[in-house]
Amino acid sequence: MDGSIFRCKTKCIIGIGVDLYFEREILLSYPRRKCDYGRYQFEYPCKYTDYLDLSDAGICIKTVNSVVPWREAKARCVHRYKGTLIKITSKAMNDEINKLNFLSSGGYWIGLSNIWLRHLHNDTFGWLDETQPATYMNRFKNPLGTSTGEEWCVITEPGDYWDKAKCYPNEHEFICQKMSARNPGPPSLSFKFSHGHRHAYIGYDLHAQCSAFTELGASVKFRMEDNINLTEIGSHDIDYTSLAVEQFVEVDDRCLPMTIADLKVKVTTRLLGTDFKCCWYLQETLMSCSDSIRATLRYLPKRPVLTVKSSYYLSIGDHVTATCSACVGTGGQLVWALDMLDVKLQWSSQFYSTQDSPPFPGGRSVSPQTTSLVEGWIPPILFFFLNQTCISLRSVYLHHVVNLNCASIP
Repeated sequence: MDGSIFRCKTKCIIGIGVDLYFEREILLSYPRRKCDYGRYQFEYPCKYTDYLDLSDAGICIKTVNSVVPWREAKARCVHRYKGTLIKITSKAMNDEINKLNFLSSGGYWIGLSNIWLRHLHNDTFGWLDETQPATYMNRFKNPLGTSTGEEWCVITEPGDYWDKAKCYPNEHEFICQKMSARNPGPPSLSFKFSHGHRHAYIGYDLHAQCSAFTELGASVKFRMEDNINLTEIGSHDIDYTSLAVEQFVEVDDRCLPMTIADLKVKVTTRLLGTDFKCCWYLQETLMSCSDSIRATLRYLPKRPVLTVKSSYYLSIGDHVTATCSACVGTGGQLVWALDMLDVKLQWSSQFYSTQDSPPFPGGRSVSPQTTSLVEGWIPPILFFFLNQTCISLRSVYLHHVVNLNCASIP
């Protein structure tokens, strides 16, 4: 058979207390395991024929008509149906679910429970194994009240209601969800810095790299946003490079197209307070965006400058005063070392620094929390009398070393 390969699996009773399952799992398998355009088209959008494509919600779902406790439903979605209990994160998604013609009047388990959050005073629910409260919840048939410490799980019922029920021993049918090739999820964004730097140094290049699983034919754009402006950069803009052809990559047993894009930006003070995102679009419709990240700007520390007062024509018994200046960051230190034969002295001075940002072109104020780098001076240091030996004065900042040597005077 040159098309799909159908495998029907039926669970039978194998002992006392073991459930008898009648539902059949129909696996749609591509004859070749290679991840390519043919396999992508073959599996699009849900791969499994018993999953229903909810295009507006960007997911594939399967309703399972066996009644089981919540934890059993959660495990079956993962191990048997290669998905998870459904996670409803918006009203639009909930509306799509409610459009289905539910056969069950008793409700379906969804992935919402108080198992991880039941220690809180009020009934607080989170999705699956997450320890943060759910940001979206539909209206409940019975009002939520004070937590009793019991485990409650949530069912969705006909009529656009949710309701809580005991996770065990209550049994309900359930809804599993899988990723749809129509919307494989948000991109990921990361920074790379030039010359092996670990931070965004002013005057150097910053590379924002976006990796996105997309629908075939999608485009990736970058967004740069501060408190005033939003700039969107696409493939037609300068300094933007993207793979000419999407790569097909296997992820979670799915074959999906992946687009990698790179944005090169010269780091200036204009990037202070700027958030970066990358988003993917399909026919100019925004599908999904990455989390925003912000680059912490720094000046690259320069070699310290050491000056010595009366450094010429010194006589025995004269005092030597040295002053050092350096471009430093908050908490920067300069370590001084005085080496006289067998006597070695070392001490450090704290540089002056500020929490205020460098001035922004145009006079716009910036957040006082932004760390900046300034020209810092340590107080002049008075050293010992010159003697008949050579005195070496050395200042060290990072890997930069400045030495001052004076020869003995006859």
